Amino acid sequence: MAFRSKTTGRFIQTPWAGMNVNISDYSLTEPMTIPLSSTAIRKAYFNPLERRLEISFTDGTVYEYYSVELDTFLGLIRASSVGKYFNYQIRNNYEYSGG
Repeated sequence: MAFRSKTTGRFIQTPWAGMNVNISDYSLTEPMTIPLSSTAIRKAYFNPLERRLEISFTDGTVYEYYSVELDTFLGLIRASSVGKYFNYQIRNNYEYSGG
């Protein structure tokens, strides 16, 4: 499934087939919270101006990651396996707090 960005006009691929999530409702220059289809991760909040990514896990824990690029966030929400993407691209690769 793909959605067009309001800001850039580019299409964004997402793994949300059948879910009521429309990324075109979001601006890629403003903070956004995206529900994710994952057994471990419930949602992701990203603030592109602060480059801060907040991950809410299904067990209720929340972590904040700092200096995260927009492309990394987009990779997370596009990933066919959100958990694998998180483990290989985000976890232990950024300064973080929480838990």
